[in-house]
Amino acid sequence: MQEEPQEREVEGPDATSAAGTPDAAREDAALDAAPEPAEALEPPPPPPLSIAVDLDGRVHFALQQNDVPVLKRVRLANLGDEDLEDLELVVRAEPAFARPLTLRLDRLAAGTLHELERPPLELAPAWLEDVSERVRGELVFEVRHGDALWLAHVEPVEVFARDEWSGLGSLPQALAAFVQPNDPGVAEVLGEAARLLERWGVDPSLRGYQHADRAAVAQQAAAVYEALRARGLSYVSPPASFEQRGQRVRLPARVLAGGMGTCLDLALLLAAAWEQIGLHALVVLEQGHAYAGVWLDEASFPDPVEDVASRLAQRVELGELLCVEAIGLSARPALDFEAAAREGKRRAVALERFVAALDVRRARLGGVRPLPAHGTWRDEVAGGARAAAKRAGPRRARRGRGRRADADRRDAGLAPRPLAHEAARPLAAQPPAQLPRHAHDAAAPGARPRGARGRARRGPRLPAARAAARAGRARPAGRARRRRARRAAP
Repeated sequence: MQEEPQEREVEGPDATSAAGTPDAAREDAALDAAPEPAEALEPPPPPPLSIAVDLDGRVHFALQQNDVPVLKRVRLANLGDEDLEDLELVVRAEPAFARPLTLRLDRLAAGTLHELERPPLELAPAWLEDVSERVRGELVFEVRHGDALWLAHVEPVEVFARDEWSGLGSLPQALAAFVQPNDPGVAEVLGEAARLLERWGVDPSLRGYQHADRAAVAQQAAAVYEALRARGLSYVSPPASFEQRGQRVRLPARVLAGGMGTCLDLALLLAAAWEQIGLHALVVLEQGHAYAGVWLDEASFPDPVEDVASRLAQRVELGELLCVEAIGLSARPALDFEAAAREGKRRAVALERFVAALDVRRARLGGVRPLPAHGTWRDEVAGGARAAAKRAGPRRARRGRGRRADADRRDAGLAPRPLAHEAARPLAAQPPAQLPRHAHDAAAPGARPRGARGRARRGPRLPAARAAARAGRARPAGRARRRRARRAAP
C-alpha cells in the first residue's frame, strides 16, 4: 500500500508576513539608498569690529536752523587680521528726527582705524518744528557687508521742544537763537519807547550807536525798559539749574500776550528789543538766575560766550557796559530803570555766582540766526479782520472796525487798544535822573517838549461825552436823538 506524500511548508515570499511583502522590501531598499540629510550651514562669524561715536546728545530746532552738526565724529576700527572690503555704515534715527544716512567704505585694512569727520547727518526740520515736548530718541549705527549685519551700536539722544533751550552743556551760543528782534511784539514795544523819548523831550529816533554818545545809548535802553515796565509783567520761577539743563523759553510774543515770564524770558525780551534798534545786547547767566546787558559803545566780547567773570566786571566798572536786572520789570512795585541798573551792576561786580555771558552780536557774527516765527497768528488775525471788513461792505466796515479790532486783539491775547485820552498819557514822567541828558535837552529853560504846543491853553484832552457832562449838558447819542434834541431846542 503506497503512502501518500505529506505536504511541507515552503518558506518563500508568498508565505512571509506583511513586513516581508515585495512593496515593503522596495521601500526599505529606497530608504537604504537615500542619502543622509546634510547638516545646516551656519553663517561665518562677523569680523571683530569696534565703533566709537562723538555726537551732541541734545537735539533741537535751533541746531537745525543754524546748520550745527549733531554728529561730530565716527571712528570705525578693524581689530582682525584680515582686510575688509565693501562695507556700509548706516545711520538712522528713532523717531525720525533725522534723515537716514548711508556711507560706503571700500576697504578697511587689518588693524587700522578709519575716522569720519562730521558725517553729513541731516536733521528733519518739519519734524523738529512740531515737537511740543521733550522726547527720548536714539541714533542707530549699523555696519553691513551686503545683507549681513556685522555690527550694531545705539546712542541715546534727547530731542528738545521747539521753544526749549538745551542749556550751556550743548552749544551755549545757541541761546542767541531765542533772541528774536523781528517779533511783532517787539515792534509794538519800540513804538512805545519812541513816544516815551519824545515825552522826555529828547530825540525820539532809535538810532542805536549813530549818536556816538553813551548818554544817548543809555536813554534808548532806558526807554525800552520803561515801555516794558508799563505793561505790568509778572514773574515766573525758572526750573532748578536751568543754566545747565535748559528750560522752555517764552518768546517775545508769548511773554507780551501772557504778561509773564521767567528771568531768562525777560532778559531775552530786553535783548531782542535792544538788538532791533541796533544795540549790542548781552544775556548774563548766573547760578539759577539771568539778567540783561547792553554795550554803551559799539563793541563786543571776542567770543560769543564769555566765561571769565572779571572781564565782565571790568567792562561794567569802566562804564562801557550797562547791566540791567530783568526781573525788575515784574517786581511789585516794578523797579524803575535806575534801580534795575544798580541791581544789575551789583550782580555783575559780584563774581561768585557768575556762570557765563552770551554776547548776542558776536553770536550773530558766528552764524547763529534768530529762530523763525512759529506760525503767523498775528498775520492771520489782521488778515481775518480785513476780510471780514470787505465782506461786510464799506459802511458796516467803518462802523464796526474798532469793535472787531478789539475782539481780534482779545482773541490773540493782546491788550485792548488805548482810548483817545489814554494814548497821550506818558509812560514815565521824566527820564532817569542818574543818566546824563542828551544834547537835545540843553534847550532854554521852560521850553516845552514837542507835541505839547497849545496843550496848556486848551486843557487836557477828554472824550466828548465827559467834556459835555462837565459842561453841564447831556450829549445825545445817535442821529435820531440829535435830531430830536435840535427840534426841542428853543
